[in-house]
Amino acid sequence: MARFRLLLFAPLLLLVACAPRESAIRVVDAWARETPEGALNGAVYLVIENDGAGADRLVEIATPGATTAHLHETRTEGGMARMRGVGTLDIPPHAKVTLAPGGPHIMLMGLRRPLRPGDTLPLRLRFLRAGEVDVEVEIRALADS
Repeated sequence: MARFRLLLFAPLLLLVACAPRESAIRVVDAWARETPEGALNGAVYLVIENDGAGADRLVEIATPGATTAHLHETRTEGGMARMRGVGTLDIPPHAKVTLAPGGPHIMLMGLRRPLRPGDTLPLRLRFLRAGEVDVEVEIRALADS
């Protein structure tokens, strides 16, 4: 009898397991500072919230506003602040990860045009589990950031 119940419910379990799930990843407060005319690089700051029970990982970043966009971190070594690229960013379950000035951030290289206050910049983040998340980055004046 137990075997019969298992066979009866197996297709239902398969449907539940394969059903699309809402992403537990949200990206909020995405912003960048304005850049001067001729600047080739900029930075994006934001908060990634993982409301899910499982960890995720930010694995890729893209924007039409720059040639490349990737994760950087700022570390102070020997009294000097140094930036270096990092490949991915782990997002623990039930956590917020903040990308902010002086810490981890998204580096924009090869800006196609200056970042101007009031404009927005489209950004696509790809997570290992949650997939792609599109974000509009608010460009803020230097005085406001």
